Amino acid sequence: MRLLLAEDEKELSDALTVILRHNNYSVDAVYNGLDALDYLMNQDYDGVILDIMMPGMDGIEVLKRIRSQGNVTPVLILTAKSEIDERVVGLDSGADDYLCKPFSTKELLARIRAVSEKEAGKYAKKVFEADKKKGFMDIYRFRKSATGDGIKIIFLDCRMELEAARMLFIISLLVFMLGLLAVFVLVLVFSKMVFAPVHESYVRQRQFITNASHEIKTPLAVISANTEVLEMEMGENQWTISTHNQIDRLNALTSGLLTLARLDEENCIRTNVRFSLSQAVSETVSSFLAPARLAGKTLDTDIRDNVYMSGDEKQIRQMINILIDNAVKYSDADSTIAISLYRKGGRIIFKTLNDVAGIDKGNHDIIFERFYRRDESRNSNMGGFGIGLSAAKSITNAHKGKIQATSKDGKSLGIIVTLPAASC
Repeated sequence: MRLLLAEDEKELSDALTVILRHNNYSVDAVYNGLDALDYLMNQDYDGVILDIMMPGMDGIEVLKRIRSQGNVTPVLILTAKSEIDERVVGLDSGADDYLCKPFSTKELLARIRAVSEKEAGKYAKKVFEADKKKGFMDIYRFRKSATGDGIKIIFLDCRMELEAARMLFIISLLVFMLGLLAVFVLVLVFSKMVFAPVHESYVRQRQFITNASHEIKTPLAVISANTEVLEMEMGENQWTISTHNQIDRLNALTSGLLTLARLDEENCIRTNVRFSLSQAVSETVSSFLAPARLAGKTLDTDIRDNVYMSGDEKQIRQMINILIDNAVKYSDADSTIAISLYRKGGRIIFKTLNDVAGIDKGNHDIIFERFYRRDESRNSNMGGFGIGLSAAKSITNAHKGKIQATSKDGKSLGIIVTLPAASC
């Protein structure tokens, strides 16, 4: 049983504390009214031994305040005043019993037991009226059983166990939070250590590609000029023609590498303006009508009007050109290439669909990887380097869009670009 002893005489308080603890009571001792009020407002007790004359706040005021807050903890008043009026004031203020100084310890213990029995009677009444045979009521665990003499109710004070469980929960939560914080800090520190070389390597690789592309252009210009000199002196032949073709291929490769390097920059969207995507797609499609017709292919378009977006118009036109060129170049002979553009809610959908022989069903996003070629032999007849679609993906990502490649039937390849639409 846990008691609060509020007595300003320290020697008396110390003596009473020893006596009560000897009789198996748990005791918290305070020496003024303010501390007594604070303890009672923030902790649970089974009983209070309260002196009236205390510094800071007298016992009667403490009693009135806790009762006004609904605290019904049993209170035994200790006082040197023995007048009837003083007792009446204490009892009217909410005290359960009154004991005048000086007193015997036997009487004090008896009155504490009486107050405890009174409180136990209240709990017993609640348990008796309840339907449960066992359970918890406040800090007490109870069991109700029938005997030959009537109903027996046993109470077990579980205050220490509940407090221990509460402290265990708080400590576990603190340990978990500290552990989580420690893991976060370690991951943050070690991730920087692990990925710093990777990032540095990536930056150097990008710098190398940029520098190498620029350096290759000068020798290519020299080779091209020397080849033209040979043609002027010896005339054009299959060897000079082949040399020009390879120079063109290398020029295209270096230009593609430079494009990728530029797109890898953090601020790769150089301009951000609102423009008509409908017009951009229509104009790009028009430039492919003749090459497609010469290859025996047809462009079937469904381009909705008034589709606008905000971004780098030059890059978006480049992305559209790459995708249409890819569809025309790698589609089957005598086939139709479907190109569509429309708005769906706050998003813009741009699609190309072309027939491809020998393609598997499912996702084909791998084609957007750098230098990927479906033709493993790296045959140069089609003129590709595996750079264009990678550049298209970089442009799409830079504009907070998404690009996908799928084959639903194993006979055709569809590329779908989703971009944010411009606000009206």
